[in-house]
Amino acid sequence: MKFKVIGTVFISVAVLAACAQTPSPSVGLSPLAQWQAGTFTPQTALTTSPRIQEGVLGNGLRYFIIPNQTPKNEVVVRMRVGVGSMYETPNDAGIAHFLEHMAFNGSTNVPEGEMIAILERYGLKFGADTNASTGFEETIYKLDLPNNNVETIDTALFLMRETASNLTITDDAVSAEIPVVKSEYESRNNIYMDAYKASLQEWTDGLEYINRFPIGSLET
Repeated sequence: MKFKVIGTVFISVAVLAACAQTPSPSVGLSPLAQWQAGTFTPQTALTTSPRIQEGVLGNGLRYFIIPNQTPKNEVVVRMRVGVGSMYETPNDAGIAHFLEHMAFNGSTNVPEGEMIAILERYGLKFGADTNASTGFEETIYKLDLPNNNVETIDTALFLMRETASNLTITDDAVSAEIPVVKSEYESRNNIYMDAYKASLQEWTDGLEYINRFPIGSLET
């Protein structure tokens, strides 16, 4: 029962992580200008909704529990890791995104190729119910559980723990994943991405976002 509670808490770990604080009122400079000058200091914390229970586990994981009756008896699990492409250097561009891909390729207690099979045994569909995404400042792992059975939740949390700290990242798994990531890179090299990059350049002028896209580069 204790593990079930932890699992439920873990479910919405990503929901508020990016909303923990709001900017202080601008004094002379806009928040963006303050950020660019290195003087931006958030001061006012948002008030957590009374619907949400939150806390910190002994291992440092911050968790949120958000009860939800729709869809009935289903569970949404999100694990947010506070690292994205903005933490990379030019020599390792794309490494955060590549590590996200490796999450499904074996860990200490789950052999390579078994994680997806385990999830499918519990009714999850790869891609539709199991996914992950890498952004500029975070990586989020996602599981949508078809039921709220204790065993299903425990298994989901076990796999999240494996992803967080026990990935094996073998040479064979890396070699097998490289073509997948290259294909993703090439599929995004289109007019829509060009338009997004142009907009981003305007929004974040003077910052490094335009040079730190999560997909990385073919060279690295």
